[in-house]
Amino acid sequence: MIVIAALVRLATLSQQSFWTDEAATLLDVHRSFGALFPQLAHFESTPPLYFVIEWCWTHVLGYSAFLARLPSALAGIATVAFVYKAGEQIASRRAGVIAAGLAALNPLLVWYSQEARAYSLLAMFAALSFCLAARAVSSRKPRDQWLWALAAALALCTHYFAIFVVVPEAIWLLRRARWPVAAVGVVAAALLPLALAQRNTGHTDWITGTPLHTRLALIPKQFVTGLSTAHQSELAALALLGVLACCVPLVADWRQAPQGALIAALITVLAPIAMALLALAGVDLVLTRNAIGLVPVGLVAVGCGAEITINAGRGRLAVVALGLIAVVGAVSFLAVDLDRSYQRPDWRGAAQVVTTSSQRHVVVLDPTSARLPLGAYVQLTPALGTVSTREIDVVDFLLSDQGAARGLAAAQIPPGFKLVATVRWPDLEVRRYLAARAISVAAGSSELTAR
Repeated sequence: MIVIAALVRLATLSQQSFWTDEAATLLDVHRSFGALFPQLAHFESTPPLYFVIEWCWTHVLGYSAFLARLPSALAGIATVAFVYKAGEQIASRRAGVIAAGLAALNPLLVWYSQEARAYSLLAMFAALSFCLAARAVSSRKPRDQWLWALAAALALCTHYFAIFVVVPEAIWLLRRARWPVAAVGVVAAALLPLALAQRNTGHTDWITGTPLHTRLALIPKQFVTGLSTAHQSELAALALLGVLACCVPLVADWRQAPQGALIAALITVLAPIAMALLALAGVDLVLTRNAIGLVPVGLVAVGCGAEITINAGRGRLAVVALGLIAVVGAVSFLAVDLDRSYQRPDWRGAAQVVTTSSQRHVVVLDPTSARLPLGAYVQLTPALGTVSTREIDVVDFLLSDQGAARGLAAAQIPPGFKLVATVRWPDLEVRRYLAARAISVAAGSSELTAR
């Protein structure tokens, strides 16, 4: 399973362009180590651990798409190993193999294993902390309890939404490991001032542009099909049917079911409800990617449920159910690899168009925030005052923050310029305007670029 996970994640690791959030990561880690932390406090919305790792990694190995995303890919591969160990610890080796196989092919885990952001690391630490929690409950050894505390603390230092996995684990362990649980609580309290400071920046306010019920409904769908794929609703229904077929025996025979499997199922089901309640209380950060730590835990429950189903003499049902989940996952991530409409915006392609010019020229960005991802591939400098140029490139990003088609304001192209070329991708468009001679252009929101 580890080999499969590695092939799926590494083979196409650099295929897609950096998108806006990844460009923000590159901007963060290009700073000095001392300047990194003020940057995170003012412009990011997650704790610092991932960025510290990425800073060290890129400063040693480089900033290419493959290298910048490699820590996430390695975390994604490790997630599969930890899911296996959790399933084996709770139920059996076969349960671990089933859960790990599903994790290796899960399209959401694959997607974020190929992104230079904190989400794959969150999934890894969620899987590790759950595995160690199960071991600590079973062994009752102080060493295992403190190992869990370390993994839980690292999860919290990676992403605040790790709390939805760590708190249930802490409750599970509380009677046996009070001091390790207290230590994790101290780490959570220490992160609170940073969380509040980042919250006050307003950088996550865009999330509420999509209704809460819509975002909650997307969580189970995207857990099994990834962010986007062809016939997503139909495929999600088939995969979730397979999940139910595996988990119903787990719940029906709950008195005999492994305790860890029931805890995993409860975390996966109840955590989105807790997220919704928190949103209604005024802290609305409900997004599938923020909840990704639930995916490996949920897959452990599915693996254990399939083991119970097989042991009950319903092996064919288990095979069909697991086949549905695995096939939907494979179809979903292959669709991303083969169809550009499901991939990240091709800012690298847009930059290649912009840089085909042999001279410095004006680039108009709509929205102006497009400077961040485009700037990952081409050097842009502010155009101040009036600029004399024969060429204007207009780069339009066609989607809103919520992923819907956005209305575009017509670019104000001065008289004398003629549209000569348009290059379009599913979510980007570059239009080139040329003039017979150099014309003075007021800078406005333009940028200058050099070939």
